[in-house]
Amino acid sequence: MTDELYRDHMSDPYQDTGDLAAIMHIQCERFERELTAVTEQRDGLRSAVDYASDKLAAVTEQRDRLAEALREIKSELGVPQPEYPAPVANAVKIAEQALQSLTTNKL
Repeated sequence: MTDELYRDHMSDPYQDTGDLAAIMHIQCERFERELTAVTEQRDGLRSAVDYASDKLAAVTEQRDRLAEALREIKSELGVPQPEYPAPVANAVKIAEQALQSLTTNKL
């Protein structure tokens, strides 16, 4: 509708400028609504990015604590010797594999 009014006004330069002012007012209101909508979308995206960043930091911290715990477990168990019981040797192997998985698959 505003495009038609604008075209009509442009075809008759002597037409009342009140029509053009009304057209411009309607367009400004539409632009304000669009700006508000886009601003709300931007703010929502910022919020989502902040949330994801916080979660990533928490998961990274947990991974680092887990890796340190696995290193301590390996240190406590020591290097398996032939006389070590199988469960102890297996625990060292499991801890080593888990530690490798954590350190090679970083976020």
